[in-house]
Amino acid sequence: MSGNEREEEIVFEICVVVPKKSEKQGDESSLDCVEVLADEFKKGGLIVERVIGLQNEFIKVCPILFFLSSLLIWIYVVYWELIALF
Repeated sequence: MSGNEREEEIVFEICVVVPKKSEKQGDESSLDCVEVLADEFKKGGLIVERVIGLQNEFIKVCPILFFLSSLLIWIYVVYWELIALF
């Protein structure tokens, strides 16, 4: 990666931890509660990433406005760098 190229990472502000279901528990429904929760966060306009751990599942959540504001700042900086070249 050269000095001018930057790879932006999404900064997640919230993490929800959900204990994994035990295999001993009966599967009373086919719904995965973590999947349903992640879908609801997405419907609410959040960026969601699921991480499966050994004992827990994690849902990392980022507000879309935070992501968009970071993106706009990056576009602004790149714009002025391009203007400076000409």
